[in-house]
Amino acid sequence: MKSLFATSVSFLRPIWSQGQGCYLISEEGKRYFDLESGTWCAIFGHGDQGLALALKKQAEDLAHCGSLYLSRTAIQATETLLSIAPPQFSSVVWLASGSEAMDWAMQVARLATGKRKFLVLDCGFLGSTDLPFRGSLHRKEDPEFTFLDTSKYLYNGDLNLEIDKETKKHINSQFKENDFAALVIEAIPVSGGINILPRSFLKALEEACRKNGALLILDEVTCGMCRTGMWFGFQWFDLEPDIAVLGKALGSGYPVSALLMKEEVAREVEGRIGRVQSHQNDPLGAAAARYVINRLKSEGFPKMVQEKGEFLLKGLENLESAFPFLSHARGLGLLAALQVLDDEGKPSKERTEYFQSRALEFSILLGAKPALGLLRFLPPYIISFEEIECALKALKEIAETVP
Repeated sequence: MKSLFATSVSFLRPIWSQGQGCYLISEEGKRYFDLESGTWCAIFGHGDQGLALALKKQAEDLAHCGSLYLSRTAIQATETLLSIAPPQFSSVVWLASGSEAMDWAMQVARLATGKRKFLVLDCGFLGSTDLPFRGSLHRKEDPEFTFLDTSKYLYNGDLNLEIDKETKKHINSQFKENDFAALVIEAIPVSGGINILPRSFLKALEEACRKNGALLILDEVTCGMCRTGMWFGFQWFDLEPDIAVLGKALGSGYPVSALLMKEEVAREVEGRIGRVQSHQNDPLGAAAARYVINRLKSEGFPKMVQEKGEFLLKGLENLESAFPFLSHARGLGLLAALQVLDDEGKPSKERTEYFQSRALEFSILLGAKPALGLLRFLPPYIISFEEIECALKALKEIAETVP
């Protein structure tokens, strides 16, 4: 039987035929409220006419010109991206996916430093290509990766918590015992549980990087482009990365990513890195990114996302207060999570799956990671306060029936 190959056991149902705003519409015409923006990408919802027009115009003018050539669109998109990026960044490479850009960033770090090893977080997921995947969520023993224990600070959601001396000592010992090319982290590890680590923890890591000649690479694929209510997730932590990688929201559903580098890093690898792919600096992807950034700027989305996120988080905290098996509500902007526990206070796979399956009965696509007892919320930025309230009401009704 010929079919689309499923990377899991099978594809989920239903089959989608159309999207409108925060909703996906099945072949049978039923509307489902999407609380995950597709794969955390469709920040302006589905069927965005502005994006469709930007892509149509660019495709009619110039869809592809080859990676060895410049296009005016790619130049303009670079200027647009750098206009909202922190001032330390001077160079941009446009690519097609976040995983690819993360792999590229790690190769740049190796070339710039002459070192091979990386320090990563044990709760992080950096991508699905070779290097990022090897540095993700305890994949396996690997001599080129050191996984930093974050268990002491998971799920606390407190940006301002001060870490203890023991943690600082452990961080410094990792750098003394290893010669790292880079520390590679998500500002907020998402796939590993939407963990908002203390600012002091990440600042201690940054300080250790500077002392030991390692670069700081920030994976902003999920928490960048206003997902947290700031342009970049790392801005909540006062970090100054040498390299940052964007994806997902950058194209609002169109596959485009970007690698930003400090001038000194770009200068170090210029003319020495031969990693080129067919759609590098493609005008079509650049047009999508330029549209997204300009719309985020012109319509005031950073402030809007913060306000909606605060409303969502307050609702999740109310659910936590009402039901003993819900805990650790946390979030920044429209990036939020809620733990689902069993009667012994441990993450409950069964109850999490119950929430997700019952949500479908309410025509809601609810993000979950059952193995972690995690419900996650990354809705489109265009979600209304009324829609947030409706989703919270449905969650309450589901919680009232949890076995």
